[in-house]
Amino acid sequence: MTTIRQLAPRIGEGTGVGAVAAGLAAAFQRAGVTVTEFTLADTSFRPLRAQRAGTRHLNHALEVIYFSTVGSYRARRVLSRHPQSWSICHNDLLAGDIYVNHGLLRLAMQSRGHATLRLLRNPLHVFTQTRDWWRFSYSRAHRAVVHLSSAEQTSFHRLYPRSRLRTAVIGNGVDTSFYRIPTAEERTRAREAFDLPPHAFVVGFAGHEFGRKGLRLLIEALPSLPPEVHLLVAGGRPEDIDDARRLSRSLGSADRVTLVGAQPDSRPTLWASDVLALPSSYESFSLILLEALSCGIPAIHTRVGAAMDLIEPGVNGFLIDRTVSDVVAAINAVRRLDPDAASRAARAAATPHDWDIVADRYLALLAELHAEPRADEPAAATG
Repeated sequence: MTTIRQLAPRIGEGTGVGAVAAGLAAAFQRAGVTVTEFTLADTSFRPLRAQRAGTRHLNHALEVIYFSTVGSYRARRVLSRHPQSWSICHNDLLAGDIYVNHGLLRLAMQSRGHATLRLLRNPLHVFTQTRDWWRFSYSRAHRAVVHLSSAEQTSFHRLYPRSRLRTAVIGNGVDTSFYRIPTAEERTRAREAFDLPPHAFVVGFAGHEFGRKGLRLLIEALPSLPPEVHLLVAGGRPEDIDDARRLSRSLGSADRVTLVGAQPDSRPTLWASDVLALPSSYESFSLILLEALSCGIPAIHTRVGAAMDLIEPGVNGFLIDRTVSDVVAAINAVRRLDPDAASRAARAAATPHDWDIVADRYLALLAELHAEPRADEPAAATG
């Protein structure tokens, strides 16, 4: 029986990259594959317990460095004891047959401007960039790199021209039976739960990094939009939510902005929305974008990452520049779309990304890799 070991700091729903690994694991198991894991819990890492300013950031830095170094050593030892198993690395570790590129740090820095300065002023960024330069250019830790979008693959080859690693494009997945088009009753209940006006045109936003994902642009766009346009915001740290509330008050649109904080289930936020808007500076492959499309919700997104593969402008959403004027124009344009046709087109874009289909693509790639000798192994003798 095939066994796959997934490697990531954490694996589970609501953990970003770990949620991707969890979705893959469930699909692999449905395909009859035995799935095991190696996470931070399998190392001796212990976070700092002091509750003072900066501890959260310091813990994150220590975690990344420890998992990348000590964790890599321990993961390789575990993998060496199971040579017939296949392995997929999702973050940090220099180990695993496949490395899934969930985002390129250099690309993220470049997207925000002053990339070199941003990199050098953060020691963790220097460490991460050095680690990944070694990973992609010289290390033999992996046999292939999976990129989540064609745009990310193109950027990878531009940023790491020395890399000789095999690459493939396999996007993230979505549970299309869970994230589905809501009934009229479900949509009404979702709006009532968030105390939204029943006839409002609701622009949904979900994410914890308000700055990178462009929430400010959406709030600043509201005064230029018709009064029936409302903004529903899920996620965010308490201090960021307070900042967003202050901004909406200063612009006189506080009564049109609903901030609901972190949500255990993203479906009510999506079901209550007429469109999802994410004017992000950088994304590799946003899960919430795919979840929205699967729910039949059209999307407005900047021209980054997988959005360019998923959104067909004027059909299931719009691609924009990261400006208030583009946000305003796109929201007005979505309001003019036929809602039923846009919903069907959104759902159709997500269907090929069902987790079972995505898992099959990983299994096919792993089978190909294990049918070939490693670059550091001699080919089998023939005669």
